[in-house]
Amino acid sequence: MIIDDESTGVNQVDDESTGVNQVDEESRDTQTPAYIYVENDTDDVRYTDSRNTYHELAPQKQRSLIPAIIITALITIAICACVGYLITRDIAFANNRATVSAATPSPKLESTAVPESTASVGLVIGNKESSSDDQKGIIEECMKTVVSINIEVVTQTFYGDTVSTGSGSGVIITADGYIATCNHVIEDANSISVALQDGTTYEAKVVGYDSRTDLAIIKIEAENLPAATIGSSESYTVGDRVYAIGNPLGEYASSVTSGIISGLDRSVEIDGVSMTLMQTDAAINPGNSGGGLFSAETGELLGIVNAKNYGTEIEGLGFAIPTSAAHDIIVDLMDRGYVSGRPYLGINPETVQFSNGGFFFGTVTTYVRIKSVMENSPAERAGLQAGDYVLQIGDAQISTSDDISKALNNYNAGDEIEFHIQRNNQSMIVKVTLGERSGK
Repeated sequence: MIIDDESTGVNQVDDESTGVNQVDEESRDTQTPAYIYVENDTDDVRYTDSRNTYHELAPQKQRSLIPAIIITALITIAICACVGYLITRDIAFANNRATVSAATPSPKLESTAVPESTASVGLVIGNKESSSDDQKGIIEECMKTVVSINIEVVTQTFYGDTVSTGSGSGVIITADGYIATCNHVIEDANSISVALQDGTTYEAKVVGYDSRTDLAIIKIEAENLPAATIGSSESYTVGDRVYAIGNPLGEYASSVTSGIISGLDRSVEIDGVSMTLMQTDAAINPGNSGGGLFSAETGELLGIVNAKNYGTEIEGLGFAIPTSAAHDIIVDLMDRGYVSGRPYLGINPETVQFSNGGFFFGTVTTYVRIKSVMENSPAERAGLQAGDYVLQIGDAQISTSDDISKALNNYNAGDEIEFHIQRNNQSMIVKVTLGERSGK
C-alpha cells in the first residue's frame, strides 16, 4: 500500500506483514532527507530516511534498583554497627566504676578517720533499764537522732559526665557528728548531704566503710547533736515492739512505722554476701536504709535498717543489722577508718566486654582485667600485673569487678588464695597472700 506523505514528499509503503512503514524506492533518491520515527509491537524504536534503509535505535532498558538497595542496606548496617559499638563501649565504661572494696577503702570522698581509740568514746551505750510508758516521748527522742542522707554520683561515660542522685537515712551516734548508715547508701558518692530533723543541712565526709557488713560511718561538723543510745540487740527477743525511723522514698523524712521483732539471727544473702540480720514486720521502704530500728520500750537503737525482701506477695519482711554485731564494726570504723582483719589485695580492676559473632547476632562476654596494681601491695608481691585477666579466685568464677569483691569477702587477712589468670594468651595460676586493709 502506497502512502503519500505530503509533508515530506516521501511515498511510504505500509507493510502489513511487518507492521513497519517502508519508503517507496522511486522517491528515495529525489527527496529531501526526512526522519520518521515509528514504533512497533516489540517496543523497538526505528527511523527511516530518504536515502537509507531502516535504522533501529537501541531498546530502552530499565535500570535495576537492586544495586542501590544493596548499597543502602550495607550503609545502614555499618551505621548501626558503629552506634552499637559506641553503646557497648559506653556500657562497658559504666561498668568499670565497680571497684574492689578490699583494695580501696574509700569510695570517692577522702577519709576523715581520727587517731585510734578516741572517736568511739562518744558512743552512748544503753542497758535496757530505762524503760518508759511514754511512747510519744520515746518516738520524739528517737526521731531527733535520725537524719536524711542525699548523695550525688558522677559517672564518666563516652558522652561526658552524668550525675545521678540517691537518698537514704542515717543515725547520729555521737554528739559531735558521727553518723552510722549503710555502705550501699553512700557507696561511690562524690558528695554527701545530711539533713537533721529540724531541716539543718551539712556536708558530710566518709570516715570508713565495710562492704562485708554493709556498714559505714560519715561525719558532719557539728556539736551538741542528739545521739542515739545504742542497745544490745541480744537482750531483746521475738515479739518485742520496735519502731523503724527513716527517710522512705527520699521524700518523707523522720517517718515512723511500728512493728515487732519477727526473728533473730536470720541468714540473708545481699549482693552475694551472707549476713546475719534481725527481722521485723515494721514497714520498710526504699530510703529507709541506714535508718534506725529502735526499741519501743526503751528507745534504744537495736539495729541499722538495711534491707527489705520485695515481691508481689511479700509484705512485712524487713531486716536490720543488729547492734550486737555492728558495735565492734562501728568502733573500728570510727577509730581506724577501716575494719581490722579485712583482706587487702591492691588492684584496680575493670570490667571489659567482648562481642562474639557480630553486633546483631553475636553474644557479649564480660571479663575482668587488672587496670593497675598498687605499689608494694600483696598483688604486686605475688606477681599480678596490669593487663592480666582474672578468670577465677579460689573456687569462684570471675566475670565482673563485683565478683572479685564478693570472692574476697570469704577470706581474711593472711589467707593464701589462688588467682587463675590469663596473660598474653597464656593461662596461669598466681598464689596471693592477702594483706590487711588499712585506712588508706
